[in-house]
Amino acid sequence: MSFLFSFLCKLPQIQFHETIRAFSLTNEELAQKRGGKKDFENCRKSCKFLLEQMEKKRFPWRPVALTVFFLLVTAFVIDLILHEGFKYSVTHQFMQKTGISHVLKQAWTKITLYSGIAFSWLAINIPLYYAKVCELCGPYLRLLVQKLEWIGLKVLELLQPAIVYLQQQLPILLQWIQTKAPIVLAAVQDNLTVAWNYISSLTDSVLVVILPYLVEAWETLSFYSIIFWESVEPAISSAWLWLKTSVGTT
Repeated sequence: MSFLFSFLCKLPQIQFHETIRAFSLTNEELAQKRGGKKDFENCRKSCKFLLEQMEKKRFPWRPVALTVFFLLVTAFVIDLILHEGFKYSVTHQFMQKTGISHVLKQAWTKITLYSGIAFSWLAINIPLYYAKVCELCGPYLRLLVQKLEWIGLKVLELLQPAIVYLQQQLPILLQWIQTKAPIVLAAVQDNLTVAWNYISSLTDSVLVVILPYLVEAWETLSFYSIIFWESVEPAISSAWLWLKTSVGTT
């Protein structure tokens, strides 16, 4: 049961609810049809246990831990800003009093010491092991290179007829392209010219039909714009004079 619960808890919350409830309903229906056997009762108890475990309120460790972490980082940054560095900060004084600085220094000293030993060992032994690997694997690598060269020559030998054929046919293909290219370009140019002429004639026809309506619409718009301006202009002038008078008096 605990294994099943741990597996189902990995599902999303909504999917977990739906799965358990659907399974519980199916189990109840089967129990009613088959006379309520003991196995179905055990399954019902298991479903109830899973739902109770899922709905049980747990302490939010992760949000609390993240909140505490961000608060500590914020306090540390503010401490550094207020004391203009780490040396005179409260954090440094606390670490000095509690011995954390001493422990960190010892840890850093040991890390530096053992890192130096490791790098020294690597500097001495890497060339030795490299030489041994080359001595051991060198003959096999040379044999592999020879085999690859032999395979390459065989492939080149097999492809030689195809290469000769391409060398013979490629100039013919290039000559054919040079011969046909002007014809194709001329055909494309002719088609483009025909299309442009058709579009131009169609545009002219549309303009001939639409232009009178556009002119009439422009004249109507101009006429009503003038009427609107003549009716609004006195009010705007009066408002402007009043504004100038009010501002001048204040």
